[in-house]
Amino acid sequence: MQGDLDLAIHHYRQALTSDKHNLNAHLNLAVALKTSGNLKQALDHIKTVLTLNPGHRKANEMFLRWKHSNPAAQSTDLNF
Repeated sequence: MQGDLDLAIHHYRQALTSDKHNLNAHLNLAVALKTSGNLKQALDHIKTVLTLNPGHRKANEMFLRWKHSNPAAQSTDLNF
């Protein structure tokens, strides 16, 4: 399982080198990073999506849910 997750993270990062504005790659990378235990980086990618598209419903929901479900992320804000 961890190998598949690492491979997914690698592929999403590779996709972003080709197109740094790829919202789906940012969202999927965020999910993979959160699953691997890296919430800070996951939130950074969600924030990137929201910077590119502030009204992105799924990204807003994910950001709020993840932020409120983890005390370490409570201080994370959206600063555009």
